[in-house]
Amino acid sequence: MKSKFLKRAALAVGVGALVALTALPVFAADPGTKDGEKFDDPKGTSTEGDHSDLHDLLEGAHFKPAFPVTFWDEAEFTDMLGGDTIEIDFDTYPNPAPNTNAAFPTLIDRDGNVVGPALIGDEWESLGAVFSSPADAALRTVSEIDYYSPDLGGPTSDRIFFDRANGLTVGAAPFTSPISTKDNNGVPDENDDSLIVDLVTPKVGVGFYIIDQNAANEAGESIIFRDAAGLVITTISPLPEVQIQWGPQFIGVVSYTRPIAQIEIVENWNNGDDVAYDHFILNN
Repeated sequence: MKSKFLKRAALAVGVGALVALTALPVFAADPGTKDGEKFDDPKGTSTEGDHSDLHDLLEGAHFKPAFPVTFWDEAEFTDMLGGDTIEIDFDTYPNPAPNTNAAFPTLIDRDGNVVGPALIGDEWESLGAVFSSPADAALRTVSEIDYYSPDLGGPTSDRIFFDRANGLTVGAAPFTSPISTKDNNGVPDENDDSLIVDLVTPKVGVGFYIIDQNAANEAGESIIFRDAAGLVITTISPLPEVQIQWGPQFIGVVSYTRPIAQIEIVENWNNGDDVAYDHFILNN
């Protein structure tokens, strides 16, 4: 594919034509392949807009695509942004803060009990993002959960985070019973783990990890990326299947021409599938 790109570029120069890199049809013709092979996406979640191998294709070039690009790999996502990123990992208080660099408390314990107040959602606003539940459910940090697994025939535990120590959960944590209405901002905990992320300043790139989304290809679930005017930049649907034993799944979008102002994750309620999130990455 790289040789095809070079031949077309050389031909354009030879005839004196001005051709924009972002307009080359080679990208649209084969958005998800590399060296003749299918894009490595074992969960089958690739969409027409997936171009996560563009960094390899234009190795060494300062390429800024004119279309939104979806990534399923954190390293390729951060490479496209030149490594200049900010991370929100729910593990420490942000800078500046009264408890600078202090560990952020875990608000749901290993047994699924609520042990701290719900988050306001703006705790990491100084890093560029505000979090909220469209169902007005409570947001809390969670670390590890102990539970009984019929599949494993006994007690087990799982990490509800990408990097230690905390992830973010909406309502109850995965593998636990619903929390009380009192602990859930006064609304019933109906297993609705939808999340809205509003960015203080629109960003070219936003990515994050999703944890334990095990209802594969469920209709009505999606991730919507919007610009500052509220218009949809791109939509990922359905949500990728993320079995806990596989580990978290990264999802990221880079959009140079229409920076991202909001991400809405739509997760179905009362479907027996609790979802958590971690490690939000924004371009600096």
